[in-house]
Amino acid sequence: MIFAATIVYFDPANCKLVEHAVTSFKNTEIHYKDEKAGKLVIIIEAENADEIENVRLELSEKPFVEDVYHYAFHFGEEVEKYTQEGIIPDFDIENAFKKHRKL
Repeated sequence: MIFAATIVYFDPANCKLVEHAVTSFKNTEIHYKDEKAGKLVIIIEAENADEIENVRLELSEKPFVEDVYHYAFHFGEEVEKYTQEGIIPDFDIENAFKKHRKL
């Protein structure tokens, strides 16, 4: 399992919409909420990085979400795979921490 700490920015007027969007994913939970600042920290749990990135992409496409980006990762058993195989399967380290700002 891979866990991603992901920050979701939004207009404070849209807090309930954002919360509903985040909790609609079975593999996400809200870890921290600052409604006045328009920020949620969510945890995404997935089998691979593609699943994590799909959540980020789906959230970022919502018109009431201003920005979504990953802040930190925990790789769990992926570390063991790395020590045995030399790579972390399905994980693009160069792209993972890029901010994907909407224009």
